[in-house]
Amino acid sequence: MTLHTPWTIHEAEAALYPAWRDGMPFYGPGGRGSPETLFLAKASLTISETQRHSAASAYNRSGNEPTFEADFEIAVTFPDGAMSDSLSRVQARLEVGGLHVLVVRFQDEFSGHWTCLRFFYVTIESAETATSGEVMDRSIHLKATLLQETTGTGTAPSLDPVVIGEVDWICGGRRVTCLTYDPVSETWDATPQNDTGSDGTLLVNLAPVDGCPTDVEMSAYFPRLVPGNAIPPALDQTTVAWCNLVVARIGNHASPVHHGLTLSDGITVQAAGCPEPIMALPQSRMLDEPVIVFRYLRRVYATIGHGVLAVPDLECSAPPFTHDCPFRLAIPGDPNPATDHSGLTLYPDGAWLDGTVKS
Repeated sequence: MTLHTPWTIHEAEAALYPAWRDGMPFYGPGGRGSPETLFLAKASLTISETQRHSAASAYNRSGNEPTFEADFEIAVTFPDGAMSDSLSRVQARLEVGGLHVLVVRFQDEFSGHWTCLRFFYVTIESAETATSGEVMDRSIHLKATLLQETTGTGTAPSLDPVVIGEVDWICGGRRVTCLTYDPVSETWDATPQNDTGSDGTLLVNLAPVDGCPTDVEMSAYFPRLVPGNAIPPALDQTTVAWCNLVVARIGNHASPVHHGLTLSDGITVQAAGCPEPIMALPQSRMLDEPVIVFRYLRRVYATIGHGVLAVPDLECSAPPFTHDCPFRLAIPGDPNPATDHSGLTLYPDGAWLDGTVKS
């Protein structure tokens, strides 16, 4: 690890936005199509993270209490004064109540490195105003239950409360956001953290099939028990090896049916009303079986792991019209996504696979 340049308070920008009850940013009213900030300023920050623990299960032989969620407490301090919005209207004080989105961005202008923190399900806990030298400072104390962090070099992202779909690879205490999905442009991107460092292999990969450009294939890294190389008289023992396994194939040639879905051996569809595996593999009692989770904020759409592709339901028709953001695992270069549902579309209440027989 190398520390390039410490962040300073002059590089910290914070913006607070209103949000709907499901955590999504509140756009409008007024038809401008962009969120209005409740405040946007250079700010001093204090961010505290508290881990929540769950009780050890009966099958947890280690007996430890695993962490499963985190709470964040944020104190934002900025100069108090007249603040105007994009219509030059001077804003009143913040109304306590409701949910918000807090965006914090750091950028070092010399190296170009930046970090963007987006806190969701934010509530206002308290606020205070005090003098700081000749200036009035305002401190707002916030609480959040979800953090999305992105890093990079070069052009920093905007302070807008952008929500993107995320595909996480979760194994034990390690959670890596491997892929992101923009529902507006219907584009997938791999994060820098997705690289395993082993010959360019990715933890989760979604790519066209070699020699068959009409199909896409998803693969992921899983640990598997393999025979050891014990020399007699030592006893043979299995060892743990990381394997890059193909999980599913979607497309024209994926099954005998046009626009089909083929799952790899050992993986079946679980459409039991739950987007997460109901049962665990026996090997998970000694190994942490990774799971691949498709989600927007806290809403899980589907999970791959423990031998299943878990979706609430699987339908063989065009997906419905809904305000929910989708995941679309589609054939590259689909000329008409609005009518040719040539792929698997995931929504919170189910998955839709056009023209394919349900298995």
